[in-house]
Amino acid sequence: MAAGWKSYDDAASAHERFRVPALFAAPARDLVARMDFASARRALDVGTGSGVIARTVGQAAAVVGVDPSIEMVRLARGLGVARVVAAGAPGLPFPAASFDRVTAGFVLSHTAAVGEALRDMVRVLRPGGLLGVTAWADRTSEHSAVWKAAIERFVDQEALRSVTLEALPSEEWLAREGNLTIALDTAGLRDIAVERIAYPSRWTIDSFLEMRDTSTAARFLRHTDPPAWERFRDAVAVEFRERFRDPIELSWTAWIEVGSAPV
Repeated sequence: MAAGWKSYDDAASAHERFRVPALFAAPARDLVARMDFASARRALDVGTGSGVIARTVGQAAAVVGVDPSIEMVRLARGLGVARVVAAGAPGLPFPAASFDRVTAGFVLSHTAAVGEALRDMVRVLRPGGLLGVTAWADRTSEHSAVWKAAIERFVDQEALRSVTLEALPSEEWLAREGNLTIALDTAGLRDIAVERIAYPSRWTIDSFLEMRDTSTAARFLRHTDPPAWERFRDAVAVEFRERFRDPIELSWTAWIEVGSAPV
């Protein structure tokens, strides 16, 4: 397997153009609204990507963004996130009790070490500070199912499942009700507030397919078999235009959970 498919470097621009406005901007606003940034001085955004949460916080607090993707770091900086570092959790390069707020938007699904990552975030959180996370609860739709069935004609199903588990080892676990709350509690957080919110979105067929081009399965096929990728891309476009009309409407649900560090 080519190592390049694991990186979000070549998906950074498409992520910002398609996924952020349709999928990530609204949960970022909802998370920030629940974390009282007005009383915070320093904040950390883990897995900042193109910086949607950091940008949503704005001038309410000095936000440091961290992300393992160099291209995401560059993009976030170019979009106005002044303090951004190539790093991740676990392994945050900050002393204990450095921040009043810590956020992690849809990032825990990317690590098998959810507990370690959360403990590292709690470590850098000051006593009484707030940690807020988001995770997908349900991302199923007819359109996603058709896209997945199409790519399975070009990639072996077992290989595809292996790739997905490697890239998103905790996504299914976090989607199940109660698991994220247990993880936050085990990491030492208290007074955990839990909400499940539905986020509707509308896409043209072209924009939906371009959004799916940034997915794990798409990145894997594109990096490992470029000719097959081109055949798949042509085939799925034809199938979508035969089966669906513009615009595509779907709704995914997310967990938003916020807890406080012990005093």
